[in-house]
This record gives sequence, C-alpha cells and structure tokens, in this order.
Amino acid sequence: MPRCLFLLCMICCIGSHNMVSAQQAVEFSIKHFDETQGLPSHAIADMLQDHQGFLWFATADGVSRFDGYSYKTFRNDPADSNSIRNSHVTRLVEDRRNRIWMGFQRGGISCYDPATGKFTNYPLKEIARTGAIPTINMLHFDAKGRLWIGVHQRGLFRIDERGRIADHLDIVPDTTSHYSPEFRSVYNNVYHMAEDRQGRCWLATHDGLYRFDPANRQLEPVRMSPVRNGGFRNDLYKVIYPTSTGLWLGAWGGGLQFYDFKDGKFTRYLYDSVKTNLGTTNIVQGITPLKDQQLWLATQDQGLVLFNTAYKKFMLFNDQFHKGLPNNMCTNVITDRDNGLWIQHENGITLLKMRPKRFRYKGIEVQRSDNQQYYEVTAVLDEPDRQYIATTLADGLHVVNKSTGKEKILPVEILQGEEPYQVLHDILKDRKGNIWVLSRDYLYRLDPQQLTLQPTTSFPVYAPDRPSNYFEKLLEDAAGNIWISSRRNGVFCYNPQSNTFRHFNTATAKLSSNVTGPMAMDARKRIWIGGSRGMLGYFESQGSPFKAFQYDRVFSLAADRKGNIWAGTDRGLEQIRSDTATPTATKLYTARDGIRSDITFSILEDPRGRIWCTTMENLVMLQPAIGQIAQYGKQDGLFKNQIIEKSTLAANGDIILCSQAGYFQFNPDSVLSRRKAAPLVLSAFRVNDHDRSIPDPGTSKSVLELQPDENIFSFEFAALDFDRPDKQQYAYMLEGFDKDWIYSGSRRFVSYTNLPGGAYTFKVKATDNSDEWSRVPMTIPLFVHPPFYKTWWFVTLVLGFLALAMYGFYRFRLEKQRQILLLQNRAQVLEKEKTQVMYENLIQHLNPHFLFNSLTSLGSLITLDQQLAADFLEQMSKIYRYILKSKDKELVLLSDEVKFAETYIQLQKTRFESGLVVGFNICEEALHRKIAPVTLQNLMENAIKHNRIDDEIPLEIQLFVEDDYLVVRNNLQKKSFVETSNKQGLKSMVSLYQYLSPRPLVVEESATHFTVKIPLI
Repeated sequence: MPRCLFLLCMICCIGSHNMVSAQQAVEFSIKHFDETQGLPSHAIADMLQDHQGFLWFATADGVSRFDGYSYKTFRNDPADSNSIRNSHVTRLVEDRRNRIWMGFQRGGISCYDPATGKFTNYPLKEIARTGAIPTINMLHFDAKGRLWIGVHQRGLFRIDERGRIADHLDIVPDTTSHYSPEFRSVYNNVYHMAEDRQGRCWLATHDGLYRFDPANRQLEPVRMSPVRNGGFRNDLYKVIYPTSTGLWLGAWGGGLQFYDFKDGKFTRYLYDSVKTNLGTTNIVQGITPLKDQQLWLATQDQGLVLFNTAYKKFMLFNDQFHKGLPNNMCTNVITDRDNGLWIQHENGITLLKMRPKRFRYKGIEVQRSDNQQYYEVTAVLDEPDRQYIATTLADGLHVVNKSTGKEKILPVEILQGEEPYQVLHDILKDRKGNIWVLSRDYLYRLDPQQLTLQPTTSFPVYAPDRPSNYFEKLLEDAAGNIWISSRRNGVFCYNPQSNTFRHFNTATAKLSSNVTGPMAMDARKRIWIGGSRGMLGYFESQGSPFKAFQYDRVFSLAADRKGNIWAGTDRGLEQIRSDTATPTATKLYTARDGIRSDITFSILEDPRGRIWCTTMENLVMLQPAIGQIAQYGKQDGLFKNQIIEKSTLAANGDIILCSQAGYFQFNPDSVLSRRKAAPLVLSAFRVNDHDRSIPDPGTSKSVLELQPDENIFSFEFAALDFDRPDKQQYAYMLEGFDKDWIYSGSRRFVSYTNLPGGAYTFKVKATDNSDEWSRVPMTIPLFVHPPFYKTWWFVTLVLGFLALAMYGFYRFRLEKQRQILLLQNRAQVLEKEKTQVMYENLIQHLNPHFLFNSLTSLGSLITLDQQLAADFLEQMSKIYRYILKSKDKELVLLSDEVKFAETYIQLQKTRFESGLVVGFNICEEALHRKIAPVTLQNLMENAIKHNRIDDEIPLEIQLFVEDDYLVVRNNLQKKSFVETSNKQGLKSMVSLYQYLSPRPLVVEESATHFTVKIPLI
C-alpha cells in the first residue's frame, strides 16, 4: 500500500475534531522528553494517563507526574514513611478510587492517594521464596476492582484491599512435563492482563496466551501450535489489545498476531518478512488504537509502526520517515485523550501529534535566481481568475491563470548603473481596477489584455552613481493618486490622469528622513509615512507640510476598518487613534503583552476585525477589543526561516504571507477554530511554602481548609495540553476576595496572603483561543478558619462579658453615687444643723446682751419718764415674742422681719436718739419674699456694736432692695475696740444662706461703707 494512502487514512482518523478533509495535507509535531526537559530519568518502564488527564511516567528514578509544563517527581525518602516504597518504578495502574498503584524493580507495590498526598506501601515479602523480592511485571484491576499482579518468575497473584496476598497461580506449575525444572520459572511470567467485551480474562505470558477464569481459578492455555522443545517460539506475548471479534497480540519475535474468537485461530503479521523466526526482529511490545482499523505498534527493532487492520499492511514511522522519531527500542505506546501518541523508548519519551496543515506553503518556481534558493516572494495580488506574484532576486512578475494554471513571467527594466537584478517590491489594484507594479527602479501599469508592463513617467534619479530611488511601497489616496515610498529619496505622489508627480523629501516637505517605507491612509484621509531610520508622521493633504508624530523606527503601517493606524515600530505594535483632528497613541503592545518580539512587520486586518502581524519570531493575532494575543510559529507549520514584510488578503478571504521562494496561505477562521478543551487541573497547592494534597474538584472532600496561621498559600494550575501548552492562556479569581477575573496570560500560579477568615471559592479557566472564554471554570471551595478571637462564639462571649462588666460597673457606680449622695446629704444636714446651732448660739448670745442693755435703759426711764418706760417695755415684749415665735422657722416673710426690725430700731433710738438713723426703702413686691429670721436684727446690732454713735456724727443704716437682694448698708465709723466680738456672726450667716439659697450672701466693705447683701428667697 503506498504511503500516501496510509496518510489519507490517518487524516480521516484525526478528523474527529472536524479539522480537515481527506484531501488536506498532514503536519507532524514531534516532541522529545528526557532529562534535559526535566524528566528525572530517560529510562522509562511504563506510562499512564489518569482520570484527570495527568501523565504518569514510571522511571528508574521515581514516578513523575507531568502536566505539560513541569514534572512532579516522587522518590523514596527513608526518613518519611509516607513516601514511595522504592524509586525504581516498573508498572503503573489507576483504580476506581482514582488512586495510583505502582510496582517496583525490587518488588512490592505502593498506592498513592492524591486526596491525601501520601503513599501506602505493601512490601509483599512473602512472595520471595529466598533472597530479594522479585520485580513486578504487571498490574491490573479487573472489572470487579480486584488487583492482580504479575511477579517475575512467580506467576500471578491477587492482592486484597489490605495489601495482602489473597491468591496465587503459577502459569507453569511444577507438574508441567514439557519444561525442565530450571526453565519452569523462566516461563512463569505474566506480562499483561486484559478483559474482553464478554468479560473474559486473558493473560499474555512467557508461555503464550492463557484464558483465565478468576472465579474457578482456572488457567487454560490457548496456543497457535503445540509446544515443541528446542524450537523457536513466536508466542512470547508482551501485550494484548482486545476487540469485539478477537485479540491483537504483540509477541517477542512473533510480530503482531490476531486470535479470532469465532474460529479460535491465530493469524500472524510480520513487518519484517525477511528476517523471520528470530528473537531479534518483529518484536512488538506495545499496542494502542488510532481508529477501529488502525493500530500503533511499539516495536523493539523498527521503532513506531502503523498497522492497517483492513488492508493488513504495515507502515514504518521512524527517523527515516520523519526526523525525530525513534528508530528502534520502543517498549510501549499509548494515546492520550487529545489523540497524542506517546512513545516510550530507550532514550526517553517522544510525543507524536498529527494534524491537518493550517498554514499551506506554496513554492513559486522561477526560471532563474540570483540568490540560489533564497529568492523572495515580495508581494501577491490574488484575484478570482488570476494571481500576480512579485519576486525579488529571481525572474520578475508571475501572472498565473487560475483556471488553466498557465503562467506568464514579466521581467522589469533595470536602471543603468544599478545592480542587474530583478527586484519587485509591491503590487496595487486601485479603485478603478488598474493594476500597478512597483519595482526598485520604475512604476508600471499592467495591461490586462496584453499582459505587459507599461512604464509611467520618469522619476528623478537619486544620484549619478546610484540612479534608482529604490521604490518600496504603493498606496492609493482618496483622490486616486498613487503614493510611492522610497528607501533613498523620500515619497512621491503620482497623478495617473496627468502622468505627473510631486516629490516630498527632507528639503521640500521637512520629512524626518528620506528613507521611507510603509504607508497608510487614516479615517480623515491623511497619508501616514513611516521609515526605518526614525520617522512617523502624516500629510493632511498634498500641499500641506509633513507633520511628525514620533521618531521611532517604523517597519509597517496599516489602517483598520475604523481608520485607526497600526504602526509596527522598534518599541512594539502601536495603535493610534486617528479619527480626530489630533491623532493620539492609545496602546502599545509589546513582549510584555504576549508579542514575542517588539519589532513587528506586515500588519493586516482580517474581515472579522482581527489584527495579524509578523515578527522576527512568529505570526501574531491580536483581538483589539479584549487585548488578547495568539502566537503561531514553527510548531504550527510556519517552518520557513523568514517571513517577508508583506501580507495580503486572498480573493477567498484567506491571508497570504510572503516568504522565501513562495508564500503561506491560511484561513484565519480555521486557524482560530476551537480545539477540544484541554482538561483543567490544580497541579499544586502550597501553604506556608509546603506542598498540600489536592482533592479532586467536585468531590465531597474538595473543600480546602486552612487554619488561622496558614495565611500564605498559592495555587498552581494547568490546562493539560501536551501538544501546545504555550498557547494556553489563563484567568482566575478568588470569589469573596477578588472583585473580577484576573487575566494572567500564560502565568499559571497565584499567591494570596493574610486573607480574613471565611468561605471563598477559587475559580480558574483556560483557553487556547483568546476570544473564547465561555468554558465553565474549575472551582475549588476554600475555607479559612478565623483566629479564635474572630470567631462568632468568642465575639459573643467577649460581648457578653463586656456587657456584664459594664452592667456591673454601672451598678457599682450607681451604688457609689448613692452612697456619696447619702454622705453629701448627711454632711449637708450636719453642716446645716451646725450652722443653725451656731446661729442659734448667736441669737442666744444676742439675747442676754440685748436684754442687759435694754434693762439698763429701762431702769433710767422709770426714774425719768414712767410713760416712756412703759412703752419701752411693751416694745421689748414684742421683740422677744417675735424671737420666740420665729425660733423654729427656717424662713420668715420679709414684711414680718421689717416690722420686727422697726420695733428693734425704736428701742435702740431710745438709747441713741438722733445718733442712730435707719432708713427703709423696700418696695411692696419684695415684702412677700423670705429671709432667715432675726437676720436684720443681727446685722443692725452688728453695725451698732462695731461703730461709734454720736449725735453729731450719727450712724446711718439704709435698707433697700437691689438686683433681687436686700441690701443693708451703714457708714463706717469704726470703734477702736469691741469687747464682745468673736467675729463668727457674719460667717455663720454666710454658711446658713449657702443652704437656703443658690445665690450667696455677699459682704462688702469699702473705705466709707460696710454692706451686706441678703439674697431674697
């Protein structure tokens, strides 16, 4: 069968993602993995893809888990009982509970539980009859979840849930007669176990194929032919692949064999039909399906082999077929969920990915080349019926009839004195349908009927020794003029109607440089010019001066559908808003945003508004609306070393990229078509810089719990895209902390510190298509336990305690205030009683003194005037009657006190006659107010006692009301000595009025008067 037929079949098989039709070509992506990429060892014994999509590799230096970016390797640590039993791993299998089981070169098995991150080890020492525990050759879980292991030269064992041996069967028992005793153990090896669709168990052993009934413990050999001693055996089976009709068997030296369930016959297929019945050829050690009629084979002697089960033909896939594939020593092959083929061989692992070509390269054959195979296609104009291809350092302009395939080559003229090479730079079709061709030296109009190039007007020469202006680009303006940039002499504006031009350079238009290149027209019909020596600016019109915008080196210019300008500069890809009178730079895209080179070329907008540009490294697609960037390079099929600075749209909407000796063409929608979403996993969770186990998302144990002191943690996540992990872009958010999604680009980790206690949800999503984020994110519930002092019960307890304390303090203060008030009241009462006692003592003291003076005066009157004595006696009786009456009262009416004072004055006038003058000036309203009893008598007695009384200099006492006070004022004529004064009378009166009135009793003394102001109550 020819190889192309196999390729056609493979393409059909790959087409499960609607990527290609059978007519499209296939491209191969090959990646090699060994120690240089982080794999702990190139000695690989087994491979496994788990339920999440991680790839596991059993190596001689531990077991490694691969997420497409990095390896997490588990090795034996003698100081850690939870580490793997041994570092030399031989077999891998996953059970129903998603645990990974592994067997070892030195015997025994281990079980890794991803939920806890711990290994459980089972030494199985009882298997060893003598010496070391034999190597584990096989691990298998049957349909009932029972674990079976094949042990080197010990046969088949069943291990129970506790890791103990539950059953043991020898493939070659001691009773077997056709093997000598020393060879029985050699054939007592089980390499693979499989169950067919009917539930029957089959064993690939050193002694051929066996049918196995676990329920009855029966082993039945199923042989191609009877065993013959001493002869070559082709039934040393290493692997089984069951189908609905039979078993495909890989044999050591026996090639690929098929056992038919229906007739019980074996059929053998050899890819090396010359060297047969040898132990060094036709060695098949691994089988995995590509499709129902396609099998991939891992062979010891021919590397990777594809077998078509319908045509019964082989095709070799090794380094001779495609560089990078192993030539031999392949020991296993598996297919991942994205149809990637993983090949296990002596030098590590190789990933083979086959997919339809998205970037189709078309080589342009030329009649001559001045630069060997490195001539360039510099411009392409693709029409529905014709294609125009400009070449440089080749043979000129190629005009291709698409219907007939006929081609005509049109050379261009060369200015005398210039290098004798065909150098074409640009092709332009104007709005009238004219086709313009620009060479280094001339501008041509193409005659579409005659297919000839017609030179236009003669442009000025640059210099006598270098006459060419070195024309570069073409651009049509709004008026239909053709603008021409040059590398030597500025820009020209050519009028096709008049066949004339205008010339703009540093002298005539103040250009920043005469080295010009890219051009574009913006929304306001301005012509933008760029140059590689530091120039970017625009002309408002033909007659206006050139306006410099900036001085970056500019390699490409383009206008999008809105008329905004995109400039490829030496700083990056710059977006310039130019729909306003003054253009403004709005965004600069650099390597920081995902463009792998800051210098961009050949900018083009596709029909969907996406911006495509090329860099020194690759092709870039930019979504301006969301700022997302996608990259395409060698791994995507852009295998040429250089992409020329020119791109254009084909007639069917494809994008054409000019290149060396040809061009690439691709459909932008198919390039961006969604692949099958790669499974998204949480690859690492670290707390305080220590690894923490990661439960499966969505399970009942998937909540990550953190203690209060675990306040620094990080997530690492990955989309398990083993083919193009570099294309995956990520976004994450911690719901409850982050306000919105954080788009992290290719960054796959995030750290958080000092989160407050509470429930959170970590979300992450990924895409390989920057404008498609509709995928359901992976969610990881997270609960951070708050410190005890922030828990509800502690806060409640503290608040309760504070409330009780405040209540107790309040009651304490109330009690203290009550006691203080009691004491204050008691003190006031005592003070009042004391004052009253002192005042009464004063009254009592006053009474004898007053009585003595009065009786003396009465005695004199009885002798002189008996009538006057009788009146005097009557007044004395009134005075004492008032004192006795008021003795027990706190307050008396001012009117009563005034009457009492008048009586008292009359008695005193009997003694002092005109030497005592007392005046009362009290209004009627004040007489209804109150004062303490005997106040006026005490004050007047005090005045009489301390002052001289003489007829010539009388003592004047005035009583009047002022500012709600009763004022008692006398003139000062002090005695030099007062016998009966103890100076306590006024103090007692002041103290008394402190308790009777909020206003104080005021005592004032001046040089001429003594005044006492009594507050009226």
